[in-house]
Amino acid sequence: MPSCSDIDCQVEITDSAALEGYRNEIFKLRYAYTPDETWAQACERTANFVGVAENGSEDRERWVNSFAEIIRKFWFIPGGRIMRNAGRKHGMMINCFGLGVDDNTKSIGQLFDEVFNVSSSGGGVGINFSNLRPKGDPIMGKGGFSSGAVSFMGVVDSIAQTVESGGQRRAALMGILRCDHPEIFEFINGKLTEGKLSHFNISVGITDEFLKAVKKNKDFDLKFGNKVYKTIKARELWDLIVHNAWTCAEPGLINLDNLKNFNPLSYCEDINTTNPCGELPLPRYGACCLGSINLSEMYNKNKNEVDWIKLKNVIEIAVRFLDDVIDVTIYPVKDIELTATASRRIGLGVMGLHYLLLKLGIKRYGSDESLEFIDSLMSKIRDYAYLASINLAKEKGPFQKFDKARYMEGLFVKGLPHRVRRELEKYGIRNGAVLSIPPTGTTSIVAGVSSGLEPIFAPVYKRKYNSASKEGGKVIKEVEEYDVLYKEFKDNGKDVSHFVGANDISPWEHMQVQCTAQKYVDSAISKTINMKNDFPEQELGELLLENLPYIKGVTLYRDGSRGEAPLTLVKL
Repeated sequence: MPSCSDIDCQVEITDSAALEGYRNEIFKLRYAYTPDETWAQACERTANFVGVAENGSEDRERWVNSFAEIIRKFWFIPGGRIMRNAGRKHGMMINCFGLGVDDNTKSIGQLFDEVFNVSSSGGGVGINFSNLRPKGDPIMGKGGFSSGAVSFMGVVDSIAQTVESGGQRRAALMGILRCDHPEIFEFINGKLTEGKLSHFNISVGITDEFLKAVKKNKDFDLKFGNKVYKTIKARELWDLIVHNAWTCAEPGLINLDNLKNFNPLSYCEDINTTNPCGELPLPRYGACCLGSINLSEMYNKNKNEVDWIKLKNVIEIAVRFLDDVIDVTIYPVKDIELTATASRRIGLGVMGLHYLLLKLGIKRYGSDESLEFIDSLMSKIRDYAYLASINLAKEKGPFQKFDKARYMEGLFVKGLPHRVRRELEKYGIRNGAVLSIPPTGTTSIVAGVSSGLEPIFAPVYKRKYNSASKEGGKVIKEVEEYDVLYKEFKDNGKDVSHFVGANDISPWEHMQVQCTAQKYVDSAISKTINMKNDFPEQELGELLLENLPYIKGVTLYRDGSRGEAPLTLVKL
């Protein structure tokens, strides 16, 4: 059983005095329990609260100390909801939820109520609206006509606005509609009017059938139930998707077939939505607690290589931590609690990947050299995480819905190496799904590393952000910042020629990183495919058609396509 005492620590940070400037400001604003709480105290608070789940263990104290230490040293960073709400009265520590809706007034009303409850607790919500009949369809038994799926999205958006106006953080929503739904054109254009559906990210749910029709320029039916409403050329719909994504960064795309086919739990749940950032495919009432390994801290500078033993040990502690969160958090809806505890889905991810590449001297993010390394790294992370969950199953039992024969037949599980499958078959697994790569926006800022799977934005940049004013409100600040690692390299006279930012990396290179990592992630990945302003629209379509079969979803951003951005490049 590992603990931090088993791991050789190169850099120890014991107090928030090490958090300076913007890092410390974000910590105080987002995660501190009180204005005076230090980083070390926050870590102790979080570990002690989550460690309540270990009350029956004779090693409880050791696990709590290990939880606190890997967080305090920035080896592992829990999701923001966990850090903020651990120990708070009625504190909900789950970041993301999936809700659903059926084509009847009772279900629609229930959705509105559940969105309000979940958003009020601080959780993001993903909803697939494809079950709702299209606008103008008659309502049998009541008379009148349906206002359509997009209209009900507008109501959900208003609920989110109400929650935000009531003093909560900004409510985040994901809205998905199938590519063959009769309202798909209205859905794709749904955010073109400024202020409309402003709390939603929207994504088109695509299928293999649709992609094949696009490639062959075939007819494609828009349908609901057994009725075909209209037949179009698949290319007509595809061209609008690509044009809007190129013009205003939405819609994103979700590969519904990959969500289903590579879900380890496909035998006991249906998945047709994701959380707002897209890294978590979720069933109705699904939930997932998130946390990320800081890969930058897994670097052994004396050997110029990854410290694989340290990485394995930290993953084992982190998986246990996230599993414990499932048992101690407050759930906003009873059905969510039942679903979460039955499948015990967790989302262990990474941050600091680009920092690790830069420290290793790998010259370019997205190069063949980097892809070979990422392939090896992510395969080991997958194996370590699955073995950690299997070890938990030995001690605490597998998740409630575990069916060995059916679980072992899953496409993702079939791809595990023999030694992992052998252990899984013997002992089962504690968590139905284990891995996800979230964007880690503010948590990676606090940790002082590159976010998620992303490259650094730029060596030097300007940042606009909301800050607390002396009067208790919020003010917008703008600061010029050096990337943390870039500054460290410069100050120490090291070569910085390999420091390139997100817009210096081609969309094809961005996509290859995502495709490579996705092979080893049982959930999904939140990654932005960055494009320069002059990237050709037609080439974007080619990029997507070539790579969508290998990923579960994609987010696109062309520089300048969404007005003023929070980060702007400073030319050296």
